[in-house]
Amino acid sequence: MFADDASRTELGFVMPALAAMEHAHGSVIRAVLRARLKGGRMPARQLSSWRDGIGTLPNALALHLGGMVRTGVTVRRIVRARHGFAIDTGERGSIHARAVVVATQPHVAAHLLASLVPGAAGECARIAAPPLAVVFLGYRRDQVAHPLDGLGYLTPGCEGRIVNGGLFCSSMFSGRAPAGHVAIAAYIGGARAPDHARLSTRTLIDIVRGELAQLVGVRGDPVVARVRQWPRGLPQFQRGHSLLVERIEQALCDTPGVFVTGNYLRGVSVGACADCALDTARRVGRHLGRASETAIWFGDARTATGAAASPPQR
Repeated sequence: MFADDASRTELGFVMPALAAMEHAHGSVIRAVLRARLKGGRMPARQLSSWRDGIGTLPNALALHLGGMVRTGVTVRRIVRARHGFAIDTGERGSIHARAVVVATQPHVAAHLLASLVPGAAGECARIAAPPLAVVFLGYRRDQVAHPLDGLGYLTPGCEGRIVNGGLFCSSMFSGRAPAGHVAIAAYIGGARAPDHARLSTRTLIDIVRGELAQLVGVRGDPVVARVRQWPRGLPQFQRGHSLLVERIEQALCDTPGVFVTGNYLRGVSVGACADCALDTARRVGRHLGRASETAIWFGDARTATGAAASPPQR
């Protein structure tokens, strides 16, 4: 699920409920059986999304913020200044802020925090995020033998497959494919085989088509085929990650006015990221005493580019 190596993943961080069950009962299976006997259920969260995709969320935030959002701004460095911080944006000049929130991927955060909070920067730099490719295919319903009556599938490493797994997008949510069609998203790369994520678009599509033919009975050419290759994919939550996050947070506590939020602090789900962001916003508010004069960056995998917003309504 996290494109990671399960043997190195910190279970207590990525699936705390399952870890607690194992700790309390000695095994997850024993915990499930006892819960069933008592009429309980497995810990779970309801699936949810937006009708027009996850882009709806940042678009709505940008609409609410209006002219405070600035796109295409490259943040070169952040330095201490009188009563706060100076953010160097190159030709765009310098921005002064009493507080700074870094909301980028960990490798970008490491660069921006290097001179401000070296302890936090060093920990961020340790977080791996191997490349990941997403192959999206659309077929006519009659081209797929399998009913696709589930969320998707994951393939264990012992099977020797290139595709980590796939999501049956049109089964998960309505509106993901036209009537009479189905949509499937497959994932290649991550910690299992990072080099595979760098293969050509044509090769990736052919690999996924071949494996889908074996697993779900796909026939013929897809109606739609799209590939997105991420040079840096999901953060890897390896053993000791929770302690790494604690060290980041401690370093930030020792540097008032600098805050970090992101999917490597509490988890990659939208809910976890929203919880982390809201908690960060509250801490910024307490630091400032009132919600004003904050700079916020939304970075990508290639550069520390994005939007600088002031004040901090997020």
